[in-house]
Amino acid sequence: MPTPFSKERYDIADFRNALSDIKSDIDAIQPLIARCEKSSSADDEIKMLLAMSGLEIKMTNFAQDLRRKLA
Repeated sequence: MPTPFSKERYDIADFRNALSDIKSDIDAIQPLIARCEKSSSADDEIKMLLAMSGLEIKMTNFAQDLRRKLA
């Protein structure tokens, strides 16, 4: 059985890919936040909130996966 923090439990490329995906989402959300700040549009606010919700789910899943693989 691998010891905690053993590279046998994970692939570094998986972490790199997950963080790249999360960063892409952050980069895509930042203009939505800026647009929402400048407008009073409910549509802009909904788009921003939906995107933020998707990002939160990805980050939560990443954190759970990280804990599982490093435990």
